Formats: sequence, structure tokens, C-alpha cells
Amino acid sequence: MKWEYYTNPGFNSLSISSELQISNFLTTLLVNRGFNNIEKIKEFLYPELNNFRDPFDFENMEKVVEKIIEVKNRNGKIFIYGDYDVDGITAAVFLTHSLKNIG
Repeated sequence: MKWEYYTNPGFNSLSISSELQISNFLTTLLVNRGFNNIEKIKEFLYPELNNFRDPFDFENMEKVVEKIIEVKNRNGKIFIYGDYDVDGITAAVFLTHSLKNIG
């Protein structure tokens, strides 16, 4: 298997790579994924909490929070089921750790 990636001739990835101290390969991949300026690349590589999406934008989030608080108050248990792929496992582990941290 041979990996191929395309370069954008109108984009100076070497200067961005140098400025951010990342590989030119990574810069090219990010540009090809739509991160077409240095600010977007910085936001992706070095995220800040205030740039994350508001979790209450998700449907029924209020109900979810109420249920978690209800279960916590009655010392109940929550079953966490995650998909078996990388993002599913990662999400399940993150949720497990987060819920353990709040008791």
C-alpha cells in the first residue's frame, strides 16, 4: 500500500510547518482537510476549552444531566456502552473517567 497526498501549490506549508514546529507532512494533511490558514491549524492542534461546542446544544442534554444527577443522588449505577471502534472506545473511557470523577 502506498500513501499519497496532494499538495496545494498556492499554499506555503513549509513556512507554517516551521512556525508551528510541526512536520510539513502534517501541515499538508491539515490543509487537505480544509484547515487552510494558520489560525485554523492552531485552533485544531492547540484547542482551548472556550472553543469547544456547548454540550447543551445536543438534543435532550438537559434530560441526560437530570438523569445523571438523579442516579448519583440515589447511589445508583450507570451502564456505559461504547462502540468497539477507536472513537467509541475512547468516548466510553472518557465518559467513565468523567463520571467517576463526579462520584
